[in-house]
Amino acid sequence: MKKEVIDQLLEVARQTAPEVESAVSGVKDKQLRGVIAGVIMQRILQEVGRDEGRTFTSPASSFADLKDAGKKAGTQARILNLQSDNFFRDPRRLEQVLEELRIRGFHHNQSDVRMSLLRLARKKSLRRIPLGEGRQRMYLYVDP
Repeated sequence: MKKEVIDQLLEVARQTAPEVESAVSGVKDKQLRGVIAGVIMQRILQEVGRDEGRTFTSPASSFADLKDAGKKAGTQARILNLQSDNFFRDPRRLEQVLEELRIRGFHHNQSDVRMSLLRLARKKSLRRIPLGEGRQRMYLYVDP
């Protein structure tokens, strides 16, 4: 990407940051506020790119892209999108996966996500690490 384009994007980001901050200031959850602000800023920068005849994408998939991908293929595809965003770099519990999906706008039944994680582990797309014994047993999921 050319330096002029980067400078233009940075200038637009500087100008719009106060408006974005005031737009999300009513959200109490810090993490959710950050996600919303990031999505708004990304959309603004994409609009600037369209005006210039360019397409800009961030390293992480955009909110809309994740939603569209999930509609096409279901729970496993959404979990694989988390994996492509390096979510499973650190071991994660089922509850953490559910929460991250909720933050991204997907509300799944716990048993559906549990089964999808198990299937992905059987396909060796994820590694499943057992913890505990008997009824206390739980699993962590991490990149293979």
